[in-house]
Amino acid sequence: MGSETWVAGLDIGSTKTCCVVARVGDGGEVAVAGVGVAACTGVRRGAVVDIELTASSIREAVGRATSQAGIAVPALHVGVTGEHIVGQNSRGVTAIVDHGQEITEQDRLRALRQAQVIVVPPDRTILHAIPRGYIVDGHEGVRHPVGMSGARLEVEAHIVTAGQTFLANIRKCVERAGYYCADMLLEPIAAGDAALTAGDLAQGVCLVDIGGEATNVAVFDELGIYYTSVVPLGGRHITADIAQLLRVSAEEGERLKLCHGSAWPAAAAEDELVDVHQIGRAEARPFRRRALCQIIEARVREMFDIVQDEMAGCGADVRAAGGIVLVGGTAAMPGIRECAAAQMGLPVRLGGPVGVSGLSDVVAGPAFCTALGLALRAAAASTAVGEYAGLLAVLHAWWRKILGGFRMDAGSGH
Repeated sequence: MGSETWVAGLDIGSTKTCCVVARVGDGGEVAVAGVGVAACTGVRRGAVVDIELTASSIREAVGRATSQAGIAVPALHVGVTGEHIVGQNSRGVTAIVDHGQEITEQDRLRALRQAQVIVVPPDRTILHAIPRGYIVDGHEGVRHPVGMSGARLEVEAHIVTAGQTFLANIRKCVERAGYYCADMLLEPIAAGDAALTAGDLAQGVCLVDIGGEATNVAVFDELGIYYTSVVPLGGRHITADIAQLLRVSAEEGERLKLCHGSAWPAAAAEDELVDVHQIGRAEARPFRRRALCQIIEARVREMFDIVQDEMAGCGADVRAAGGIVLVGGTAAMPGIRECAAAQMGLPVRLGGPVGVSGLSDVVAGPAFCTALGLALRAAAASTAVGEYAGLLAVLHAWWRKILGGFRMDAGSGH
C-alpha cells in the first residue's frame, strides 16, 4: 500500500513570492493543499539584490502555505528566471558500439552529453538539457530510442544556460529562510506544465509569462520546448509610465493600474473619469480613464512587439500556430488579451491550471501557474521514484523467493 507525498513549488518574483504546497496521491493525482503569497522587494529582474529581504519573503510565503496545508515541507522546488537565462538548440551524435545492437540508456545519455558540448563561459552553467527528439540511422521523430536497433543515434536538445552566481544567490536565499532547495527549474517550463494542454503542444503555442520586471517567452511544440528568451519589460514598467506621465507617486500609479487600468482603451467610455492624486496637490484631480488606458496600451504593445520580433528572428513564430497563452500576475490585467491578439495577429487566451484538485479555485488565475507548475513537476518526479521503488520491491521479493527455493533444495540434499 502506497503513501501520500507532499511537494512544494516556490516562485520568487520581483514583486511577490508565491508558494504552492500539494499532496500527491498513490496514483499520481495532485491536490493543492496550501497557497502562500508574500511581498518581495529583494529581487530585481530575476537577480537577488538583498538576501535577507528575499529570505524573509520566502519564509513568509512558505509559512503561510504550509500552515494552510497543515504539514511541514522542508524541501522546495524553485523557479528561476532573469536576463541571465539563455536558451539554444543543439544536436548530439553517438555511434552504437556494435552495428545492429540495441540502443541502451547509456547510449541515449551519451548522445545527450554530446549535445551539451557547447561554448559555455566560465561564469555560466548548463541549467537544463532537454531532449526534444531522437534520430536513429536518419529516421526522425523517435521519442524513445532505448530498445531500438541502430548504428547511429542523434538527439535534438534544448540547452538552457544560466549565470552561476545568480543560481547560487537564489539557493542561499532558500537556505537562509530555513529550507532545502531540492531543484531549480526554468520558470516558463514550470508554467507550461501547469497551463498548457496536450492540444496546445500538438498545435504549437507561445507561452508569455508577464511578471513584475520581466517577461518570459517560451515556444512549445509537440516535441517540447523549442525557444526561450526574456524580455526586460513587465508590470512595474507600466506603473512607472503612469507615475511619470500623470506626475503621481509609484503607489498611486500602482493603484490606478490595478483599480482602473486596462490594456484595451476601447473598453473605457469616452466620458469616464477617475480620481488621480498628483504629487503636490491636496485634492484629487479628475482624469479621463480612456487616456489612462492608452498609457497602459502603449507599453503593452511595445512588449508584444519585442516578443513578436524575437520569435520571428529565430523562426519560432511558425511553430506557434496554436496562438499565445498568457500567464503571470500582469496577465490578469483587463484588456491585455485583446491587445495581444491585435498586436500578434494570433489567438490569445489566459492560462490557468489544468489537472489539479483541492484548492484549485485559489490557484485558478494566471499568477499561480509557475508555482503550481513547479509543484506538478516535483509530483511527477516523486511518482516516478515511487514506481521505481515499487519495482525494486517486487524484484526484491522475487529474489528472496528464489533464494528461499535454493535454500530448501540445499536443505533437502538435492
